[in-house]
Amino acid sequence: MSFDLKQALQDETLLLLHQQNDGERLTVYQNNAFRWLQLGTIVQSVMSLQEPQRPILSYLQPLLLIPYLRPDIQHILELGLGAGRFSAFLPINHNR
Repeated sequence: MSFDLKQALQDETLLLLHQQNDGERLTVYQNNAFRWLQLGTIVQSVMSLQEPQRPILSYLQPLLLIPYLRPDIQHILELGLGAGRFSAFLPINHNR
């Protein structure tokens, strides 16, 4: 299934947050389907409002194979937060 991020984010958009520090701009937008974070003009993370457990950005999708390729893994170190955290997409107990 092909996903066109640019097209998906073009629907009517609501600005939720806008901050600017030392020339760096952080913006959070939302439309009927998605909420996303932009740093400057770069989309950093995207979350589906209807299916928040579904990864939207393509670089996250291969990470979902980890439990199937390595079912013996007991610990995963995750650096990062927000919509890009892949533990949100895994059907495991995150508090171990």
